Amino acid sequence: MVALPSPRRPDAGSRWQGTWRWHAAEPMHQAREGHTATLLDDGRVLVAGGVAAPDGFMTSAEIFDPWDRSWSRAACLRQGRTGHTATRLANGTVMVVGGAAEGGSLASVEVYDPVDDRWSELPPMATPRALHAALRLAGGHVVCTGGADLRRVPPVRLASVEIYDPALDLWTRAATMACGRAAHSATLLEDDAVLITGGEGHGEPPQAAEVYLAGMDRWRQTLGSNATPARHSATRLVDGSVLLAGGCSGGAVATVRRYCPARRTFLCQAEMPGHRRSHTGTLLEDGRMLVAGGWNGRGCAVDTAQVYDPCSDAWAPAGTTAPRAAHTATRLAGGRVLLAGGLTRWGERRCALASSELVSIEGTG
Repeated sequence: MVALPSPRRPDAGSRWQGTWRWHAAEPMHQAREGHTATLLDDGRVLVAGGVAAPDGFMTSAEIFDPWDRSWSRAACLRQGRTGHTATRLANGTVMVVGGAAEGGSLASVEVYDPVDDRWSELPPMATPRALHAALRLAGGHVVCTGGADLRRVPPVRLASVEIYDPALDLWTRAATMACGRAAHSATLLEDDAVLITGGEGHGEPPQAAEVYLAGMDRWRQTLGSNATPARHSATRLVDGSVLLAGGCSGGAVATVRRYCPARRTFLCQAEMPGHRRSHTGTLLEDGRMLVAGGWNGRGCAVDTAQVYDPCSDAWAPAGTTAPRAAHTATRLAGGRVLLAGGLTRWGERRCALASSELVSIEGTG
């Protein structure tokens, strides 16, 4: 086993030695899952789209104000969608890409201006896609990878990649991935490299990880055992490594691995105390990582949170939450984390949630 340097905590002061407290916030105006949540420049959070019965594919958007824990309605999307991505651009606007709607996957793109509370159309992608991944590079370009074409039966997983240039307002094709994948993760590394992990197909084994080198427009394979389950969480730690937790591989798993970019390898880490998939992983201000919600091995929504300390490779309880999966988690200014929406199980039914909650640490013992 190769030793991996422990990250230095940027803030390990006494304020992180207290008790985890979850506080209910005002519920959203509509229940939703499959939505996106994006932190705006002014500290508010934009939630957009999603799906819920009986509304179907939703055009509605809402904004969370962390100062009074309340939600307000925002301008509606031009196209209802779920399974899309939302990326904050350098100018503070939010770009929503693709997703699923009635009839299959979408190629359409919209941008939200929080100052004017207005959505505008951008040029569409060349390929309709849902359950893809997108992120912004250091120079402002947005990379959109993979996804599924839901217009075909069975759905086709995509290996194609497109890059949006906001200065030219133009999409261009990039080098394709080694394999098609959907419901995967994309994590930005140093030097505009992008780590792609996981993805799911019809009964196929987990997909091998690969790294996109944006400056050279080419893909590089990682080394060693590099397959990752779908529906996992991928969180970049303060030392630049990436923690991959849980996921679905014939059922929810508790496995945790850490990707070391310098060595291009994955190292096994302490397992989570329970099995989870479709959960969230959020980097905290002190360098630890918070895992919340998800489905467990029995298909029930998890009502507990755990925090991982990469310095000691250990997990600790982080309080009790509302049972939810397929939700969003957003770290706010000041260190609090907002959970919103998602799914829970009532009897045999899965129901979308409107509830939201905040976690903070109180007291110093």
